[in-house]
Amino acid sequence: MRYSLLDLLASPDTGAPFVLVGATEAEVPFLGPYGKPGSRVSRLGAAVGPALEGESGAFYTSFLARHETAPDDPERSRQTIVIDGLLVATDTGMWYPIVDTIPELLPPSLRDWQSHHDFLDQVIAPRIPAELVVALRQAVAGVDASGRRGDNHKTSEIGLLDKVEDKANFLAPGLLSPFNPNIYNHPADLIRGFGNCLPFLQLQHGHRVLDSGCGYGWTTEWLMNLGIDAVGIDISRVYPDVGRRRMGPNNQPHLVVGDSENLPFRAGVFDAVLCFDAFHHIPDRPAAMRRYERALKDPGRIVLLEPGGQHETDEVSVNVMDTYGIMEVGMELADVQGYIDGIETFRPARQIFLTPHLSDDPRTSVPISELRDRSYIGWGMFLIEKDAAATVQARSLASVAQAQSATQPTNGLARVLGRVLKR
Repeated sequence: MRYSLLDLLASPDTGAPFVLVGATEAEVPFLGPYGKPGSRVSRLGAAVGPALEGESGAFYTSFLARHETAPDDPERSRQTIVIDGLLVATDTGMWYPIVDTIPELLPPSLRDWQSHHDFLDQVIAPRIPAELVVALRQAVAGVDASGRRGDNHKTSEIGLLDKVEDKANFLAPGLLSPFNPNIYNHPADLIRGFGNCLPFLQLQHGHRVLDSGCGYGWTTEWLMNLGIDAVGIDISRVYPDVGRRRMGPNNQPHLVVGDSENLPFRAGVFDAVLCFDAFHHIPDRPAAMRRYERALKDPGRIVLLEPGGQHETDEVSVNVMDTYGIMEVGMELADVQGYIDGIETFRPARQIFLTPHLSDDPRTSVPISELRDRSYIGWGMFLIEKDAAATVQARSLASVAQAQSATQPTNGLARVLGRVLKR
């Protein structure tokens, strides 16, 4: 983990900022083309790193403030990487481990609590004051770790390798992803799909993107190499760990283990969200959309590239669900709109159709029905725009139109409203 990621993270439970505790680091210069330096770089050997200026959270005030150290040179964040440590929420003291450079920020019902307690006692405790160890144990005592709806699919993804016999062969594609010298069509589809997404993300150099369900992290890596401040998140660390081996330590984007329904990021930090062949694995999709909305700047964009509504009946999908327990449920435009209903800052969802149109084709347009049959993309591509100003304007016009419709059932204002809502 680079120190600059600390400026983006927040407790998935309460949204409170984190303080880095008991961290160790290694000198690994960052060769990537993007990124601001971290504002809260810990000093070497510090038990407790710096908090945000003006922090007043209860746990911080009671236990962390007395051990806090001043921030080190921000430029050092480009030269070092955090190997392990704890991210501690300043309000409740809920803590999350950083294991082998990747922060694990899963909700309580999905955490391996035995492993995490061992990590606290065996790895972190020798580095920090004894009173702080006691306080951290108490902070998670009695936490509600009961299961939530959809957790069965999530735990299946987290424990995927337990059901795989030949693990090396199963994970081998991730070392070259998205390429595969033995197959042409699937890698070519992946690359074409990624390229088709880029124009609709409307990115500029230095923009920040959340790659939700990043898997092996090749999309996150390619965004980074385009000069984008990319953050990849996946519910299982199995795939990002393989991706790290492919990328090497000096050229890795930010990678996080977390749940898209419980995103561990501060509000308004991303310019766009990309869900590349991943959103169809999420059980509670409206919850994920609400979290995306919170994490997005205004204006901001979400692009989904996902299988269609018949995906779950495909033989391969049925086999995956039966064998591994992973959710495989595709979507159509009406489904996507249903996921965002009630989120007032979102414009209506739109589907994007692309197809090769040759210069000698005499037609001036291609019917939507034909695009659906011959889509050049191969998946369904959907665009959701966060634009609070436009949606407020639309609601205001709707209120005026409704008030006037009592005396003028048909009027020009209603037609204007229709155009606004369709934009």
